[in-house]
Amino acid sequence: CNYRGSAGFGKKFLNAGNGEWAGKMHDDLIDAVVWAIDNKIAIPNKIAIEGASYGGYAALVGLTFTPDVFACGIDMVGPSNLLTLLETIPPYWKPMFHSFVKRIGGDPTTPEG
Repeated sequence: CNYRGSAGFGKKFLNAGNGEWAGKMHDDLIDAVVWAIDNKIAIPNKIAIEGASYGGYAALVGLTFTPDVFACGIDMVGPSNLLTLLETIPPYWKPMFHSFVKRIGGDPTTPEG
C-alpha cells in the first residue's frame, strides 16, 4: 500500500504525510484493507499488518487504534514512542532533525511540542 507520505510519487504526495502519522496515513492503510476485503483478496478476520521503521510504527498504530481490523501484527524496528525517537536521534541524523519533526508533526524542543 502506498499511503500518503510514501516516496516515489512526487513531493506533494510525500508532504501529504506531514503531521499525519497515526492520522491520514493510517486511514490510507485502512482504506487498502477495506478495498482488499471488498475485492475478495483478503479474509476479514485473517488480516495481518507488518512493517519496518515507519512501517513498524504503522503496525503498532494499526494494532492499537484499530484492533478489530487486524488479527496480528509485526513491528520491526518501528518506534513505539515518538518523543523518545526525536530525543535520541543519533548525531549523524541531526542534520535531518527538522525534517523528522515536520514529518512526525511535533518538536520536543519547543513548549508546544
